[in-house]
Amino acid sequence: MISELLKSVSLGLEINIDNLVNFISPSIGNLNFVAEGGGYYAANVASTIFKALIGVNVGCFYPREYSLYIAPYVNDDLIVFLTRGSPVPPRIVDAIKTCSILGLKSVLIGGGKFSDNEECLDYVDIIVEVKAPENKLSSTHYLAILTLLIRLAGTLAEKLGNMRSIEMNRQLNQIPRDSFDYESSLINNILLKIINHARAYIYSGYTMYGLAAKVSRDLNVNLNANCIPVKLGQHPYVTRRVKMSDYVVIFKTELETNSAREIANFLRIRGIEVDILDIMGDPLVAPIETGIILLSETGNLISSRDEIVDDDW
Repeated sequence: MISELLKSVSLGLEINIDNLVNFISPSIGNLNFVAEGGGYYAANVASTIFKALIGVNVGCFYPREYSLYIAPYVNDDLIVFLTRGSPVPPRIVDAIKTCSILGLKSVLIGGGKFSDNEECLDYVDIIVEVKAPENKLSSTHYLAILTLLIRLAGTLAEKLGNMRSIEMNRQLNQIPRDSFDYESSLINNILLKIINHARAYIYSGYTMYGLAAKVSRDLNVNLNANCIPVKLGQHPYVTRRVKMSDYVVIFKTELETNSAREIANFLRIRGIEVDILDIMGDPLVAPIETGIILLSETGNLISSRDEIVDDDW
């Protein structure tokens, strides 16, 4: 599993994005991501990173949400559609056609491959195929697209002279390609606690929220877990509802040290079990590095099941 995820990250780093950068640059202030499932989780993270590096508010929408409520009222939006590849979901196809009819520019990015008979390919301006290995959970596609989007943000920011992006791009390109050493027992223990509790919460900052949502989805639909992803900023509104029988894990980067400590203390005083997963490295690159580990262990845990529920998006 981990070799497939590493390959997906490598493909996201290696694919030529020059045409994509040149196409998006003039419309960067009107950029929107449209996706569902794992693609939406990746877009959610990417929109935060675009804001951090470039200072633009990038929209993040579900297909019907955008085509019904946004597309009819704008005339200069640029839409980036995200999907795992073929077959492209009907809701994405409908949104692509709607945007084409309305004269909006669009890009279609696939984590895998598109078949030649995909009708919607004729309705977009640019098509990008990352060609990540196939995987029922779409973990490979998720990481491939997330890597490409973070790299895209870093490249656009560097063109604008953002020095912060240069360091991020350097760290991005240092992510291991062939091997990845880590302590799997800690991650596996956290995942088992999520499964074995009647209800669990994964708290995270904004850059890690997409990964928290993806892991929650995979555990919930395949192992009957009841895991709820929560942004740290939702404390104390959500935290007040956590019960003594629940389990909480906090994904903490260096940016969330104080928030994580506050929430953990709040819960532990009430007798609630809390673990903190310390995530090292650049918080903007962490969703990829930690994603390799977490999605690998999640996939290994689920692989023992006779039937795996596909993550189609």
